[in-house]
Amino acid sequence: MVLENITRHLDAGKPPLEATLIGSKESLHVLSMTVSLVAVFVPILLMGGLVGRLFREFSMTITVAIVISLVFR
Repeated sequence: MVLENITRHLDAGKPPLEATLIGSKESLHVLSMTVSLVAVFVPILLMGGLVGRLFREFSMTITVAIVISLVFR
């Protein structure tokens, strides 16, 4: 989504550095995507039984990676 924003600004005639700075600041889409991905993996994290135990580490790793990617984007 950020790449699409940057490309849109480049097509509008802005210089590459300016288009990159403006496109990366338009972060509402990134925040909404992060929230929806975390909302998918949290129920897997809270599952019980054997399946829950098998997927707990996977779900926790993916959730933490998604949140870190939002913070350090």
